[in-house]
Amino acid sequence: MEEKGVMYANLAAKQHERFFERLSTNPDLIKLWEYLYWCKNIPDAVRRGENGELEYLLKHIQENPTKTKRQLIIDIDEAGSWDKWVDTHYRYENPELLLKVEKLLSDFEDNSENKIRKNLIEKIGTETGAIKKLARIFGLDPAIKNQKIRSLGKKYIADRPNIHAELDELLPRLLQLDKTERKPYEVYVKNGELYNQKLGKLSNHSGLDRKDPLIFVLDAEGNIYVGISQKNVMQHSSFLSGEKVATAGQFHYDQNNLIIDRRSEHYEPSLESLSKIVEELTLRGVNISNITISTRGF
Repeated sequence: MEEKGVMYANLAAKQHERFFERLSTNPDLIKLWEYLYWCKNIPDAVRRGENGELEYLLKHIQENPTKTKRQLIIDIDEAGSWDKWVDTHYRYENPELLLKVEKLLSDFEDNSENKIRKNLIEKIGTETGAIKKLARIFGLDPAIKNQKIRSLGKKYIADRPNIHAELDELLPRLLQLDKTERKPYEVYVKNGELYNQKLGKLSNHSGLDRKDPLIFVLDAEGNIYVGISQKNVMQHSSFLSGEKVATAGQFHYDQNNLIIDRRSEHYEPSLESLSKIVEELTLRGVNISNITISTRGF
C-alpha cells in the first residue's frame, strides 16, 4: 500500500510539473485555470487541462468576448459538470454528427424533387449556424433528445380565411373550440414523432386510405392543431373557431413517411403555404427526409 501511495504521489507531481510548464509558456492559460478553480464539481484533471479543457475555454472566451468571468463560472456550474457544459456549446462540432449531416444532405440533394423541401434546405444552408439548424431539420439535434417540443415562437402570416363561415353557423353540432378546449389537440414533437393529448402518437391514427383522416391547421404563433375529421362536427374551422390560419390540410402516414397535403375546403390553402408547416415541423426536429408534400388539392 505504501509503495502504491508513493507511485500515485510521484505521478501527481509529474502531472503538476507538466501543468506549470504549460502555464509558463502560455500565460493566457493562467487566467483560464483561475476560472476553473472557482467552479464547483470540476475535477483537478480538468482544471489542469489535461485533455484540452483550457483550450476549449479559451476558444469560448474568444467567441463570447462580452461574457464576464462571473457569468462563465455560473454557466459551468449550472450545467452540472464540465462535460455537460462542453456538450452544450460544442456538440455541433462533433465529427460524427458532421459526417451524418453531410451524408443526409448529399442523399437529400440527390433524391429530392420537392421544391418546398429543397428551398428550405438551401435557405438554411446559407444562414449563420447552418450545421446546428441542419442537424435539427434532419432529426439529429442532440439538444432536443427526449424533449417535448411545442411551438418555438416563430411567427407566421395567418392569411387564409374560413370561406364557409356562414355555412358553419348552420351546423349546430360543429365544434368551435376556445383556447382551453383546443389545447388537447395541440401537437408536440418528441424524437421526431408527432403527438397530442387527444390522440397520442399521430402515426397510429392515420393511413393513406382512411375515410376519417387527420386534419391540421397552423396558426400565426406556430401552434399546430390536429384532430380526426368528422363531417359537420370536427372540421378545419373547429380548431380556431373559424379564425384565419397560416395553412391547413391533412396528415397521412405511409410507414415512417409523413405525407402532407392541402385538402381543406374551409381554407383552400395554396401549395406554397405548406412550406410553413414543413418549416415548423422541422424546426421541432422532424426529419425533413421523412416528409412528403402531396400536390393533391381540395
